Amino acid sequence: RDIPVTWSKGSCFMTPSAHYIYEGMMGEIVGQFVLKDVFHADVQDIPEPEKTERFDFFIPLPKDRRIYVDIKNWADAVGTLEQGDFREKNQQKLGEVNEGTGDNKACILNIMPTDEAGVTEETNIQIHLGGQLLIVSRLFMTNGQLDPAAGRAIFALLLEQGAI
Repeated sequence: RDIPVTWSKGSCFMTPSAHYIYEGMMGEIVGQFVLKDVFHADVQDIPEPEKTERFDFFIPLPKDRRIYVDIKNWADAVGTLEQGDFREKNQQKLGEVNEGTGDNKACILNIMPTDEAGVTEETNIQIHLGGQLLIVSRLFMTNGQLDPAAGRAIFALLLEQGAI
């Protein structure tokens, strides 16, 4: 069956649950690095515990507004046109942190999709709710370079909102 049953000295074994957590943390670290060091945005932890279940961190904006950021890594549902459930879930999360005001924005960044995700130029950048929700299906291309369309969309959002 080609299932390993022995491990060489020094090798590691990671359970599926631990691997999923590791991928998520790796994505958050990469996402924060890009926003801080490439776009020079002020990335901050969310102080309200009830909001940390919805988003990973935020970027402060003028007039006590925020761009909430949720990082995904190797997520497939992000990049297809048929990802209505994913979009609706994130619209709901934004509505909950906005508490009815509509003042805040949200940015969902998928660091790198799997090969099966089917991300195309048409599905990579999605803007919903009149510009309140930006979904980037592919932050990095398979060659490791920042996706140009993703970079432009993130830069435009940060600049338009006064974050940079």
